[in-house]
Amino acid sequence: MIERVNVKLNGRVLTGWTSFRFTQSIDEAASAFEIETTKDPRVLSEDITQSLPITIEANGDLLLTGHLEDFDLNIERETGRQLILRGRSATADIISASVVGSYPQQNTLTYIEQIVAPFGIQVETDGSDWADHVEITPELGQTVLGAIHDALQLQQKTISVTATGQLRIWDAENRPRQGAISIGSQTKVARIAYKSSGQFSEITAHAQEVTQFQGAQASEVNARVSTSFPRYRPKIIFPSTDMDTPKAAVAASRSAARSIGSGFEMTLTTTTWRNSSGQFWEPNGRLWVDVPEINQGGELVIQSIGFTQDRQAGTEAQITLAPAVKFGATDAISANTSTQAAVQQVAQSPTQASAADVGVFFSPEFLGSL
Repeated sequence: MIERVNVKLNGRVLTGWTSFRFTQSIDEAASAFEIETTKDPRVLSEDITQSLPITIEANGDLLLTGHLEDFDLNIERETGRQLILRGRSATADIISASVVGSYPQQNTLTYIEQIVAPFGIQVETDGSDWADHVEITPELGQTVLGAIHDALQLQQKTISVTATGQLRIWDAENRPRQGAISIGSQTKVARIAYKSSGQFSEITAHAQEVTQFQGAQASEVNARVSTSFPRYRPKIIFPSTDMDTPKAAVAASRSAARSIGSGFEMTLTTTTWRNSSGQFWEPNGRLWVDVPEINQGGELVIQSIGFTQDRQAGTEAQITLAPAVKFGATDAISANTSTQAAVQQVAQSPTQASAADVGVFFSPEFLGSL
């Protein structure tokens, strides 16, 4: 499918560009673009300044709302003068900007809405329930995105950005299905990576538990979750200091799940930016990957996408997928859950979920078909 990309910089249509790239990734709060043009940059650059508003559409459908952040001028003997424009969506400022002010917390969602409001950003949710609220005070100088990740560490939520430049927070179990894709007939390239560098044998979460005995006292408590990684490679994490043992168990389980999920990754290159429903491929969506050679398949989560268009390769999309367990698909735990029950509830869920997600891609039949 041919995508006719329309770029408007400060309301003016940008013509003469020769290369376009758009990227977006799960849990990152901004999408990014890069545009290369051979139109005489000495003329074009007169009207270009940093932070100009930009919108990008493909076949009339909005892809990005954001700002120009950088532009480079290249002067080469063979190709002449080139201007490269780079920028990100309207949510980019919360990645590096610090939280300023005091925000009384009513619940986690309200807290997030309050800290992004000064940037003109709204929060879109899927209407799902949120786990018990944990009081979190932003650290001095902490970035807005860092504060959001802290607030979400006990939630089954993932972050993405909308085409209009708003923040989207969805439940990990409510990811939209984006159809199916068949390796071979619908892909130009399929790359499967089996990794161990990001995996750990066990995760221990340290926390502080406050007791009322001879005055308030804080005692250190630990929650440990083992994984199926065969070598000894422990990891210790330090969640928020107001976590008790059940909540620390959740933090350990989420970290263990991400460790397990990082062991497998698939990247597909296709000639379309859209799924069978005509919608853009989006991070956080579920995609069924069919393997015709063995008449089997499995469902993975879109971790990132990259849309490219140039005169040499034409229109392509790179879709990177990973197991759902990598992105928070573990059971939520209530604050009143006992310590023993909390640890038992989460200890095995990452391993079980991982096997269900990607078992077919580790099978002898699949490996033999490569």
